[in-house]
Amino acid sequence: MAAAAASAGGLIIAADLDGRVHAVERDTGSRKWMTAPASRIWGGVAADESAALAANEDGGVFAASLEDGSGLWRFAASDAIYGGVALSRGAVFVTSHDDWVYALDANSGGVKWKREISRGSSTPAVANGLVIVGSWDERLYAMDADTGASVWNFWAGGAIARGPTASENAVFFGADDGCAYSVSLEDGSLNWRRKIGEEVRSTPAFDGGLLYIASGDTVFALDAANGAEVWAFETGGAAGARLAARDGVVYAGSRDETVYALAAGFPKGYAPPPAAPTPTFQPLSRAEMREKLTEAFGSSSKLLGNAATFTPDGKTAYWRDASDLIIEAFENGYWLLTDRTIQQDGWEARYYAREDYERLANELGDPSLKSTLGWCCMRAEGDSRLQLVMTGDRPQNEALVTVAHEAGHALQQLLNPTQGKAVGESLIGALWEAEAFAFQVALIRKIGEYAEVETVRAPPGYRWDLYLAELRDSLRSSTQDLSEQHARGHLIIWQAVLHDPDLAHLRR
Repeated sequence: MAAAAASAGGLIIAADLDGRVHAVERDTGSRKWMTAPASRIWGGVAADESAALAANEDGGVFAASLEDGSGLWRFAASDAIYGGVALSRGAVFVTSHDDWVYALDANSGGVKWKREISRGSSTPAVANGLVIVGSWDERLYAMDADTGASVWNFWAGGAIARGPTASENAVFFGADDGCAYSVSLEDGSLNWRRKIGEEVRSTPAFDGGLLYIASGDTVFALDAANGAEVWAFETGGAAGARLAARDGVVYAGSRDETVYALAAGFPKGYAPPPAAPTPTFQPLSRAEMREKLTEAFGSSSKLLGNAATFTPDGKTAYWRDASDLIIEAFENGYWLLTDRTIQQDGWEARYYAREDYERLANELGDPSLKSTLGWCCMRAEGDSRLQLVMTGDRPQNEALVTVAHEAGHALQQLLNPTQGKAVGESLIGALWEAEAFAFQVALIRKIGEYAEVETVRAPPGYRWDLYLAELRDSLRSSTQDLSEQHARGHLIIWQAVLHDPDLAHLRR
């Protein structure tokens, strides 16, 4: 048996890797019934007073009578199911490798709704009207339990291979970056993140203000309010099974073929660490923003690079770094446009010198990134934020535009993550770029309006006829070329401006 059992009607229900579901008497351990072998069952089972429910490696979800194990209904997903089933609110929730989360009617097995996610695998958790699922794409997804509508998603620092656990106001889970996480049940914002090992492949348990979670051969008790380590216990092997906590005891299974029962709770004299003050965002005044933009748009020098000053005594070379200026202007523009800070949404903007930028591209295994101005997103080691990566060898005004564009892609990753599953050369790729261009333009215009600075003005003597001729030729050549995503994205923006009456004021 590879996963958690369930209890209902005086029975313990469990499944094995031969694909059989077993029912034994809870008080005596005597077998009541057993289903015929089938495809392997890796995930935990669920049960109520009338049925036992399980899912298998062939993608089958089935219900067996609690009375005698006879089949009640069966549903077939189009790919394997390795996580277990969750039963709540008259529905059975399950995640398949066909990239869908299913909600099935508990009485008939009919599909109530299904929601596409990317590389989902974990057993769902159901709490406060939400279905919460982890994924190998490093996301934790929350959906409305009644409709399947997306509510929020959180991007962790590694694959989420096991299911989450929820309390009244938080969701807890572990990821392959070796960290335990707590995020808000309401909106998915990060509460805390704590490094506990190399990877976390256990489903945690929550009880009495403590989170119990395992990494490698160690079971940790963490203060659920702040992630502080309260105690730890080493088992004789990897403790990757789902943990359970009840009546003052934590139960953990280990690869050393042992089940451990550990005393739960806070030790005497435990004092939580003081809470860190919550930083507040202080936006720039209009005059301060105007000063920043005047400096940024008035300079043609590179953001990062060698510069020099000339004095009567000669030339003095120095390394110029104006990234703080651009990042501050961007952060204020993001707040003005979205009424949120980049910290709330988990971003960090970083500019790199050309050699460091190319090194990162090589480390990520994608040399094509060397020819770009920036990308979204990279999770820095030991950091819970997503890093918007930009090259610093561009003029300052272009640098501001680049980070605004990559922030648009970052928002896409949160608001519509399945859109990013499209292959590189696709129709969706052009829409992906058009949406980022739209956010980029909106942010730059918002900054300009706030500071009363013209941020979209062409320089004196600008040859509009040449610009439009080059743009026309570019758009014509890209119309049938799916690899020209940026040019095709521009084309979508132009079509919107020229044909949408609500955008008529932009045609000038």
